[in-house]
Amino acid sequence: MDFEKREVCPMREKINELFDLTGLEQVLLFNRFLEQPYFHYFSQLPLEQFQGNALLLIKGKKPIVTCTFLDCYAAKKEKTISVKKISSKKEFIKFVEKKFPKKEIGINYAEHSLVQLRKLKKLFKVKKFVNIQQQLEKLREQKTKKEIASIRRAVELTEKAMDKIPSFYHKGMTERDLAIELECFVLKKGANGLSFPIIVASGKHSAIPHYITSNKKIQNGFLLVDFGVRYKNYCADLSRTFFVGRVGKKEKEMYSTVFRAKKNAEEIAKASVKASALFDAANTELQKAGFKMVHALGHGIGLQDHDFPTEISKKSKWLLKPQMCLAIEPAVYGKFGGIRLEDNYVMKKKKLEKLSSAPKELIEL
Repeated sequence: MDFEKREVCPMREKINELFDLTGLEQVLLFNRFLEQPYFHYFSQLPLEQFQGNALLLIKGKKPIVTCTFLDCYAAKKEKTISVKKISSKKEFIKFVEKKFPKKEIGINYAEHSLVQLRKLKKLFKVKKFVNIQQQLEKLREQKTKKEIASIRRAVELTEKAMDKIPSFYHKGMTERDLAIELECFVLKKGANGLSFPIIVASGKHSAIPHYITSNKKIQNGFLLVDFGVRYKNYCADLSRTFFVGRVGKKEKEMYSTVFRAKKNAEEIAKASVKASALFDAANTELQKAGFKMVHALGHGIGLQDHDFPTEISKKSKWLLKPQMCLAIEPAVYGKFGGIRLEDNYVMKKKKLEKLSSAPKELIEL
């Protein structure tokens, strides 16, 4: 039966768009690893589960998940997909050939090694595989209403935790102690997990953009926290900077510079504006104070904390479009440590909608 006549698949529009973009009527996706989450994108099944299973997309039909008996019970809870229990490789091949009568099958080459691709082509001798990686990536640039709702909730939960940092912090606690407080708080509030390992970087550590949180005691000076949660598979990604001890005029001025850089990027963001223009707007403000952006200004957010569209950098050629979800994170680093402010947004037709708001003033702990 046509899946549109039954319970509506939440990604139906994206599935239809995929068939329009590729000109195909059959797509086969595997759940091999988290970096290629298209199995979860279309099925909406929980991330980090259902490893080794496959998803069949057929034009005008309900999506089908093939899985072993280990995962069938959990998969069947999702009523907008069909579930087929598969016991062997031979049975899987036979089932796919039956459900895919046409010769051409779309697959994502990026989720397979060269060896795996060769094996796949050998198993399905009568079929022709078409690489649809670029079309899949394009689909994820603009989010559906349901995706945006999940991202919005992820951001809300993350920001609530960030607001608790002044009360969580106490003298003598370690960076890891603070990270654990944040994670426990969001899990109790309904988050499904973390978007990425929490970065808590204090003192000189705050000058390291991708610092690995340690068991060292939080030092005086800048305290940078980069943190996001997942909600129904979708990510938030926020950064906040605090100051441990008595903050001076110079530190306040540096913080204000980063805040203005972020605001400048926000204000010029409109549909059809080049992503590189946002980078330039922020970087110009930093350069006035003798700094410069040493990494991208931001990136897309979605199923991954760095999602599509790709990075917002000086060389970015892509244009802002409605329903893009973005993170903007100007930063400065030096011997003093680091200051990074990162907020999340939804692109509307005329301007950005802020999903979060970094404090305008530097907060002293």
